[in-house]
Amino acid sequence: MWAKKSVFFIPVFLFLPILCYNKSIITPNCEIYLPCSEKNNPPTPFIKGASHPPAPLSGGIINIMISIIIPVYNQADKLSECLDSILRQTYKDYEVIIVNDGSTDNILKRIKNYELRFKNFKFINQENKGSNPARNRGVREAKGEYLLFCDADIVMASNMLEIMFKILENHPDASFAYSSFKYGLKTFKLGPYEADKLKNTPYIHSTSLIRAPHFPGWDESIKRLQDWDLWLMMLEQGHTGVWVDDILFKVKTGGTISSWLPSFAYKLMPFLSGVKKYKKAVEVIKNKHKLV
Repeated sequence: MWAKKSVFFIPVFLFLPILCYNKSIITPNCEIYLPCSEKNNPPTPFIKGASHPPAPLSGGIINIMISIIIPVYNQADKLSECLDSILRQTYKDYEVIIVNDGSTDNILKRIKNYELRFKNFKFINQENKGSNPARNRGVREAKGEYLLFCDADIVMASNMLEIMFKILENHPDASFAYSSFKYGLKTFKLGPYEADKLKNTPYIHSTSLIRAPHFPGWDESIKRLQDWDLWLMMLEQGHTGVWVDDILFKVKTGGTISSWLPSFAYKLMPFLSGVKKYKKAVEVIKNKHKLV
């Protein structure tokens, strides 16, 4: 769901020990996979339309880490708002792993402003390979019991991680939790998990909380509708989801689902390039999962 989608010579050594080796920079809480030579948060506004206001995390839940994996390709302009929303989460046991998939914008400058603000933070540079290879690279670095894939154009409600985590804790039979969301002014109210519905239409967003042991990996040969492919793979392995009846994040327009078209376009305007590409992508997924 995303489009194709350090160097710092400030006197950090006065405050934190820094060890450089093997072309990496490592601090106690921050790992920057780059050559050594390169190398008061107000509450998040509650997303309009959501039903649960932010609430403090109750006691008794400790040491359950969520790995938030953010693949980035030339979206530095959107990344700050995404990272700010993560910093404001009521659930605090998480790590952030950003995989820079060969961006040519000012991503390093943006990262410089955040690397020491997170307790656990990794920034990984790689050649441009595409969204799924970038996500899989992030998974290989992840330490969490849960995974959450978050594109750079996502802005989370401040209680998103907490609500999704609690839902999964209360539904041990579910392998992932997903919610409704906003894209610009449009609300996508996704509805309860239904296997038959999933086999017919891609209706679950990739920004969902997944139990790491149940995650099968992203198919790097799939270029479109990657999230649909992932949920179908999990269904085939007996892993199902649970819906959070709430709007827990918004997607900024012009980003990872910028090619979205209203539903009527797919029926009434088959000549559109976007409709043709979408139908071809649907055919690829259905052939792979033997749904035709």
